[in-house]
Amino acid sequence: MKSLLISLSAAFVTSISSFAAAATVSFTPQNSYDAAQISGAVGSTYLTVTAATFDVQSYNSWTRAGQGDIDLFGKSQQAKLSLSAYGMALENSPHDNSHQIEGKGWNDAVVFAFDHLVTLNWASFNFVDHNDDYVLFAGDSVQSLESFSMHSILANADPSIQTGINAIDRGIRNVGIGVMARVFAIGAKGDYDNFKILGLNFDRVPTDPHDPVPLPAGLPLMATGIALLSYARSRKKRES
Repeated sequence: MKSLLISLSAAFVTSISSFAAAATVSFTPQNSYDAAQISGAVGSTYLTVTAATFDVQSYNSWTRAGQGDIDLFGKSQQAKLSLSAYGMALENSPHDNSHQIEGKGWNDAVVFAFDHLVTLNWASFNFVDHNDDYVLFAGDSVQSLESFSMHSILANADPSIQTGINAIDRGIRNVGIGVMARVFAIGAKGDYDNFKILGLNFDRVPTDPHDPVPLPAGLPLMATGIALLSYARSRKKRES
């Protein structure tokens, strides 16, 4: 497993009742490399990025939504990520030399698994033209990544998003997402959908329902006090 990262910039933003770290992760290393999986700590959150493909079970062209199944490491089990100064691409087999995330043949997807609940704020894409749509999966685990929605990158591009990512521009577009989950996948479904991923920005959600609920600090002392009081009462009753 290749160690992340790549590049990280973090700023602190105030939420309603606490502080959350907004972090930007860039997939534009100075030296190009390939890896089936990369991982590492991003502040207080651990991120694992894995090459994958997905099958389309059903799709509604009107709602642009459907069902799909994710295969980590691809149908060939030989899929790998390819990172360069242009961004992150995917090769789904030893014969794939497209050097992009694309939907021709097997549908490429990149899985982003966080160890904590996060809000995915935006994604930055490169090599975007007018035909390119991206597919978004979100869920609590890789196994739950079954439903997806498909969106046009150009139609949803937000020029106000400033990523701070240093990359060679071959048609960069930044798209606001605003979805909360622990695991995401971004992929391509159509024959003419192809692009690279430059980076992501996310907020760690302060309260994760999967986290264990800590016991109040005074609870053990309270239990001890109740036990001692019960013992004292029973002893007094025996002496009387």
